[in-house]
Amino acid sequence: MAGRPRIYEEVDKEMKLEELVRAACDLFGPPYDDREPDMFTRKSIREVGRIMGLSQEKTRRLLIEGGWYSTQETRSVRKLMRQGLKDDEIAKELDIPVKKVSSLKPYKDSRIYGIGTVNAQRNKEYRRRKSEDEHSVVG
Repeated sequence: MAGRPRIYEEVDKEMKLEELVRAACDLFGPPYDDREPDMFTRKSIREVGRIMGLSQEKTRRLLIEGGWYSTQETRSVRKLMRQGLKDDEIAKELDIPVKKVSSLKPYKDSRIYGIGTVNAQRNKEYRRRKSEDEHSVVG
């Protein structure tokens, strides 16, 4: 198996976005907001990601999407998004890399897993057919 081994089989990457958000929030524990005193013990984003078999960035974005993780940076990014700024404009405004802006945004669609983009679906289908063709060739 390539990549990180999953610890809990019930956390399936084909889940819908809402189910992934709920699973991440449940594993994380109480919501985190840097404006409030943190009196709770919770799993780290890294630990939740390890359990779910996801990267730290994807896990953070799921928690942000679920309203379970709020920091000054995530609030600033959301505020500028509501003003209609694009990622590169937000990055310039906050003086952070564009990649960091992406990692601080909630998921706005269900392309994390499952549905995917049209191109991703085509690529997946192409690889499946190619694999079948390679296995069906008689030498």
